[in-house]
Amino acid sequence: MSNVFEYCEFVGISTVSVEDAISQAVLSVSQKKKNGWYEVLSTRGRIVDQSGKLEFQVTVRFGCRV
Repeated sequence: MSNVFEYCEFVGISTVSVEDAISQAVLSVSQKKKNGWYEVLSTRGRIVDQSGKLEFQVTVRFGCRV
């Protein structure tokens, strides 16, 4: 088992919630790398339209096993 990790960052996006945006990032990185941990670096959002619909964007850094 390797004790060396590399950082990789993904941005998860969701119109449901911040938690769902994090889950989207985790799902994406899990398909590509052997992730060991994650850290939320930033949370931001976007107002999608005049009705007040929101989009949640979360930058997540992962420690990926090399």
